[in-house]
Amino acid sequence: MADMPKKPGVSFYAVMFAVLFLTMVLHELTHLLTALALGVDTFAFGLGRVGMRLPPDFTWQTSVISISGPLFTLTMGLLGAWLAVSRKIAFGYDLVFIAFYQRLMAMTMSVVTGNHNDEARVSLDLGLPWWAVPSVFVTILGLALLASSTRLRFGLLVLFLSYVTAGLGYTALIYLDGQLPGQDRCDSIMAPFFDPAFGCAEAA
Repeated sequence: MADMPKKPGVSFYAVMFAVLFLTMVLHELTHLLTALALGVDTFAFGLGRVGMRLPPDFTWQTSVISISGPLFTLTMGLLGAWLAVSRKIAFGYDLVFIAFYQRLMAMTMSVVTGNHNDEARVSLDLGLPWWAVPSVFVTILGLALLASSTRLRFGLLVLFLSYVTAGLGYTALIYLDGQLPGQDRCDSIMAPFFDPAFGCAEAA
């Protein structure tokens, strides 16, 4: 008789919710530290974006800054897959699912809004279609998630509840971004989509 899929408890999804916030901050912090290491002037740091003034002569440095965050997220996801597949640690699924969800949503937003995400900008810098590098990241993490789910015997219900958890987390993140001490709405992840009347064009 085949083993029934496992059903994690509430604490599993609570940890996933927390992981989403922590990894988003670390993703943006990686962008920030990379920019600072390259001597870039930064003027804003939020839950979803880093504001920086790039010199006009920056070429490859811009791509390095753009790809640094996704590389952190990819590394986190692969570490999670290793924990799940090799050690059968459920926390690994949290890591790889959030990594996959983040990069998938970033790619989706590039389609919906026309504002290219980190990997898409690198694709364009390399003379490739915008979707080329994002597709590589999403595919790798998708396969890692599939391997983790199979190893831990997590079924479609876990995938659905993980999606709901991540969706709620991103809703909270978008609401909170720009509301932290020392921030204003122009520091928000949504600032690029504000009407110019809001006065955020320069910051975005």
